[in-house]
Amino acid sequence: MSEALTYPLRGSGKYMLLWGAVLSVIASIAGFAPLFGFFAALFISGYFCATYFTIVETTAVGQSEAPQFPDVSNILEDLLWPLFKVVIVFILCYLPHLAYLLTTGNNDALATFLLVLGLIYFPMAILAVIVLGYLGAMNPMIVIPSIFRAGGSYLLAVIFLGLIYFLQATVAEALGGYFIIGGLVMGLFGMYVMMASARTLGKVYQDRNETLGWL
Repeated sequence: MSEALTYPLRGSGKYMLLWGAVLSVIASIAGFAPLFGFFAALFISGYFCATYFTIVETTAVGQSEAPQFPDVSNILEDLLWPLFKVVIVFILCYLPHLAYLLTTGNNDALATFLLVLGLIYFPMAILAVIVLGYLGAMNPMIVIPSIFRAGGSYLLAVIFLGLIYFLQATVAEALGGYFIIGGLVMGLFGMYVMMASARTLGKVYQDRNETLGWL
């Protein structure tokens, strides 16, 4: 896991960090113009998702340094499609938790249990979708056996991801009152967390690809 923390600083990773920070500030400023801001946020989010996919894919095949910037020659396929995949996987993974909260209004032990299930399921689901290349790869018939096959290394990865995302949320809350500077720092840190998390998932596949037996 410690290797993932230095990954964003290797190769072209440093430039990706800076570019991510710039894009985050642009998205924040664009938010003042609602219609333009919506499309700016849409395309920038798609770019981040495409970057995430590229890092997972290159890590999965053994690349040790951050890749070049993702190809965006086709906006629909290269930006919007990765974003659509992430949104769909996210919604479906956390749907049981959200449905329970909305129907019962109880944030109790069962709600916490469903949330934990989503937290465990989502990383493997998005990894399967990226590696196998189709949304149907998030099928429980693929994901659940894969979680057990990956074993302790996957659970450690999930815990690691939870910790860095919690840290990101804490930093975001602390910098919430600072617009430009806060946006720049959070853009930089957010890109760092995204790259480290993508590297972590890619390493899970790289280390366990024979056990998972996807390809």
